[in-house]
Amino acid sequence: MESMDYLALSQLIEAYRDVDSASYLHGGTCGLLCAQKRLDFDFWAMKMLGDPYMDDELKEQFEKFVKEVFDSLNSPSLELDLMLPDEDEPIWIRADALGQWCTGFIFGMAEGGALTPEKMSGTLGEMMQDLTQIAQQTTNVEYDEDEIEDDESDLFEISEYVRVAVMTMNEELNPIAPKPIVETSEQVH
Repeated sequence: MESMDYLALSQLIEAYRDVDSASYLHGGTCGLLCAQKRLDFDFWAMKMLGDPYMDDELKEQFEKFVKEVFDSLNSPSLELDLMLPDEDEPIWIRADALGQWCTGFIFGMAEGGALTPEKMSGTLGEMMQDLTQIAQQTTNVEYDEDEIEDDESDLFEISEYVRVAVMTMNEELNPIAPKPIVETSEQVH
């Protein structure tokens, strides 16, 4: 089965007026998973969609989405990709989506109970402050056509910072235990 992309998720959430965008939903799901590691589907549906009740087919699609997000967030090969519009969309649409993604992530972390002084001290607290600033500064920004190439580069760098920050926060809050090294009888000799 193919993994869900921005367009497919956008179509899936059309009926949910409480969800701003696919980017917001993806960010929020990442935030809840960072905060809680294991996530009850009904809790996720209530927090992110505003309604845990849906038909079986829709529930299966959303469960698949949450599992894909979990797998990418916890991948040892750093597979997390922020769910944002394609690069052929205008930069202001993609920047706005990045702001929505960060807003969703912050919401998910808060709803999952991770925004406590104990959990968000030091580097994690600084990263959350950065994400808050990115969420505030990437929405409704006007772009100068003469500087679009620089803006594209800046947006890429900011998106990459967000991706790495989220993976770092997840690793700090939910460390992936390394696989133990098992010695074989041949290694012992």
